[in-house]
Amino acid sequence: DKHTRLENNNVYTSIFAIDEIDTLIKYYSYMKAQNTKEKKIMDQLFFQVKAIRKGIKPPRWRRAYVPGNITFAQMAAVLEEILDLPASEWYEFEFYNRKYRFIEWHEDDDKISDFYYTYLNAPDTFVNEWMLSNSWFTFRIRSGHEECPEYRIEIEKALSQIFLGKEKEPLTYPLILKEISIKEDDCWMGRTIVSINDILREKYFLRSEEHTS
Repeated sequence: DKHTRLENNNVYTSIFAIDEIDTLIKYYSYMKAQNTKEKKIMDQLFFQVKAIRKGIKPPRWRRAYVPGNITFAQMAAVLEEILDLPASEWYEFEFYNRKYRFIEWHEDDDKISDFYYTYLNAPDTFVNEWMLSNSWFTFRIRSGHEECPEYRIEIEKALSQIFLGKEKEPLTYPLILKEISIKEDDCWMGRTIVSINDILREKYFLRSEEHTS
């Protein structure tokens, strides 16, 4: 389920902050070869993303902070909660420009062949490299939920730390920042941003390595 996909995630804390994705890519390439304190910066990234529902007008979207240093399977759990999608093993991430798709591999999937796309197993792949080197991807539920909308996920910003409120508490869970929708929205009816954020804080709290055994 969504929670077990996140249970092994570790996120570090730091006051270091970089907003530009291009700068982060340079740091990532450099720090991969370094065994220094700064290398941990890359392990506690958050991404600011804008999830835009495809094929509908007027536009409907949600902006959120999502953690780095998690697998695509764990990211699927987070996005399903943020976007009011059903928990499913049949999710798919598509990086159109690089012609890769990430899925949760099943027995029948060994028959998948696509001339245009390479398929990788989502639970085995971490998001950092892909989200640092691409500006957007598509997130969808592949089957069993035919009426689920698809989303274009735009990667707006990468941050190594986010502080909340007057107390400047570090963010330790995914967080919805804003949405544009309509009152009659069939997909987002029944739950407010506040209520979803409460669930995200309760279910997907990101542990610091120093607090784990």
